[in-house]
Amino acid sequence: MFHLGFACFERGWGLEKDETMCFQWFKKSAELGNGHGMGYYAFCIKNGVGTKRDAKLANAWAKKALSSGND
Repeated sequence: MFHLGFACFERGWGLEKDETMCFQWFKKSAELGNGHGMGYYAFCIKNGVGTKRDAKLANAWAKKALSSGND
């Protein structure tokens, strides 16, 4: 799911770039415990990419990403 969000929607490889859909794939990936997904999900929330900005929620997901063990 993370790779689908990153390659297809964030980069526009193979599909039209769609920040909202990108955000949704990162969210699903994060909720399933993917550390990279958590990091990109936090980035999207912090910067308002495909969603509303929410610094508190972004920080919570960033901490989860850091503690996930994924580099």
